[in-house]
Amino acid sequence: MFSYNEKRFETVFKLATVLTRIIKILSMVVLGFIGLIALVVPFVPKRLLTFDLSGVEMLPIELMNVQINIPNTVFGDEIMIKWSVFSVLIAAGFLVAFAVVILHLLGKILDDVGIKQPFSEANVQRLFQMAVVFMAAGVVLPGIMFVAAWQVVRALAIDATFNYSLQVEWIFMGLLIYLLASIFQYGKQLQDEVDQTV
Repeated sequence: MFSYNEKRFETVFKLATVLTRIIKILSMVVLGFIGLIALVVPFVPKRLLTFDLSGVEMLPIELMNVQINIPNTVFGDEIMIKWSVFSVLIAAGFLVAFAVVILHLLGKILDDVGIKQPFSEANVQRLFQMAVVFMAAGVVLPGIMFVAAWQVVRALAIDATFNYSLQVEWIFMGLLIYLLASIFQYGKQLQDEVDQTV
């Protein structure tokens, strides 16, 4: 039977808090670099992002968990990847921004848990916000990835078929977090009732 162990909880809690803060800071630094590079790329001369591929026999590309090997007969001797790089940077920026928002909300939740207020109204709202962010990301981010993939395929001048599909896993995660938020809301209501009777 599993029983509450305060020492183990404190250890796990401190570890979770430190990791959340470190990953959030690193994510913000990465987001800053992506933003800076994305601001510079449109002003880079075309010749710096044009590559001669006449000596390449096969071009391996991994895009969204798909390995594509493109023979040299498909593309011409030169390709210009300026807008492909820009699109991929924007897509990566959205993914990292999503992580920063989730980590920020998680950090605030952990702060409240640290002061022994896990069922605070603010935590309930943060969980609802986290749920909405996950569900929105499950709809919006695939579209952004779609545009980035289209830019890469267009730059390589290859024939490809695209299908837009929702990130069902992220939407499902959002629904689970929404359920957790509802449970926290109920816990907050019970805590308020206990506080009023004492």
